Amino acid sequence: MPNGVKFFLELMGFAIVVIIIYNLASKYVLSKIKINKWILLTISVLVFILSSVYPLPGIWSFLPSGIFVILLLWFFDLQGWGARNRMEKRMEKKYAKKNDVIIKPKAKPNRVKNKN
Repeated sequence: MPNGVKFFLELMGFAIVVIIIYNLASKYVLSKIKINKWILLTISVLVFILSSVYPLPGIWSFLPSGIFVILLLWFFDLQGWGARNRMEKRMEKKYAKKNDVIIKPKAKPNRVKNKN
């Protein structure tokens, strides 16, 4: 197999693994961690810069990129740019309408009699 095809398949496989890891981590771990989104963005940029300054050999070169992508996707979720946040907002609006207290005016039966 040519080197370009092999590299492309490794890259696609690693991308799928990173997305699966992010989805599982987001569901079970990342949603429970409260962190400032700007600190998270700073950490992801630092990982990106350090991965280009200190490259790793072989298949390990994908690891910092995967960490960068996971941190960046987590930042997007905290920022509100993800599809999950849009769906959560829609669901909150839907259920907020059902649970809101509606104040209905009460009819006063004696008001008309005492007007004269």
